[in-house]
Amino acid sequence: MIEIVDLHKSFGDLQVLKGINLEVKKGEVLSVIGASGSGKSTLLYCINGLEPIQQGSIKVDSIEVHAKGTDLNKLRQRLGMVFQQWNSFPHLTVLENVTLAPRIVRGLSKQDASDLAIKQLEHVGLGDKIKNYPAALSGGQQQRLAIARALAMEPNYMLFDEATSALDPELVRAMSRTGSPTSTRASWRRSGRHPRSSAMPSRSAPGGSSPRSDKSRGREARRRKRQKAP
Repeated sequence: MIEIVDLHKSFGDLQVLKGINLEVKKGEVLSVIGASGSGKSTLLYCINGLEPIQQGSIKVDSIEVHAKGTDLNKLRQRLGMVFQQWNSFPHLTVLENVTLAPRIVRGLSKQDASDLAIKQLEHVGLGDKIKNYPAALSGGQQQRLAIARALAMEPNYMLFDEATSALDPELVRAMSRTGSPTSTRASWRRSGRHPRSSAMPSRSAPGGSSPRSDKSRGREARRRKRQKAP
């Protein structure tokens, strides 16, 4: 479980996160919705310990992320993260990019890491690109490479920072079926229902299905049935 209590984060005089309270349970998918600059990415960086906080607490599986004695390198093995910039190593092939962390951090053998990497690359539709270098991939393919690389560490939680912005709808649906037990995602969307200056959480049920989207699909099915009726 990820638990956030009274989180405050500032950059100088600019207060970005103001008293955030949040709890993400196992199997739950959370999307943070807000305008550009509203603090979505900053929230993820704070969860992963990449940014210091001024007040409050963040716990991952009861471990205080920002406590002085916390081993962040060990904790981050539980937290997979896909950044907006993807950050692939340009001098390594697709396969080498994905096998690097499992070999160095998890201590897997070259063969075991390769088998795991190929499985994740096939899962994101890059099974035929393992010998390519990142420069030879499209933007969407580089995003999928970053997702496969994060999943290869088999983390307990996934943090996505606009991780599907360059993917078409069919690939987005495929990415939503990733096997991580809990995901925390940040996506940039403008919504007239919420103030543009704030980042608003939007929850969905385990497995990524949204009650609202289920209702929409039901209405669409009834509409089609009426159209077919004589």
